[in-house]
Amino acid sequence: MGWHPIWRGTRSLVDALDRRAEARRDRPAREPVPYWGLERLDLFAALPHADLEALCASPRVQRYQPRDPVIVDDDAVRVVVAGAIKLARVGFSGRKLIVALLAAGDVFGRITGADAGDSYVVEALEETEVLAVPHQAFEELLERREFAYRIVQHLEERQRELVRRVESLAFKDVRTRLIEALLALAGEQGEPCQHGMAVDVRINQQDLADLIGASRQMVNRLLGELSRKLYVRRMGKVLCILNRRRLERLLDEPVSTG
Repeated sequence: MGWHPIWRGTRSLVDALDRRAEARRDRPAREPVPYWGLERLDLFAALPHADLEALCASPRVQRYQPRDPVIVDDDAVRVVVAGAIKLARVGFSGRKLIVALLAAGDVFGRITGADAGDSYVVEALEETEVLAVPHQAFEELLERREFAYRIVQHLEERQRELVRRVESLAFKDVRTRLIEALLALAGEQGEPCQHGMAVDVRINQQDLADLIGASRQMVNRLLGELSRKLYVRRMGKVLCILNRRRLERLLDEPVSTG
């Protein structure tokens, strides 16, 4: 008796999977990415390969899944090689405030190695790779003028962003802070879609609330209003800005008190 078509198809699929598994076993081991990807990051791009090779001679690569706590200690400077993480401070009441969202190429940790007496809650927002660079190796790189200049630029930009956020918290209402945060995320993470500017929201509503210094309930209510008025739309895990210029113009409108 011949095979039923369904069984013939199943058998063909099993045979294909077996061949694929056999090919994987025979495949040579994949070579690691040179210098753990540092050469493609702006901060390290100008360094000679010899310096990168010395830097990564004994690599300490840490890999994290979304929402994993990131290990931070005082014995190394951390470089985000891939993915994204958040740095947050926790107040006495337990309320969090996100200090920074870091992406590939960002550096965090104490560069000098000195204990400043402060601490952060550090968490991966997606699959993330972090390279721990020993302080001695990092300090040797800082002796190179061009690299030291890039580090100063990197830290100055981080400082300017922090000042902008402090001013926003002090002088602007929650709606304005939310809209500015959405526009900033669109500029950093957004990709054009058929509706407008899509923002692949790595951070959830609680993260967004922690980013702008508001409650999750307030953020949920404001996003609902923006959605009803067709400024934004939630598409699964993606938040879509339907018209970026229209949302920007909303910043110039007075906040309704009614």
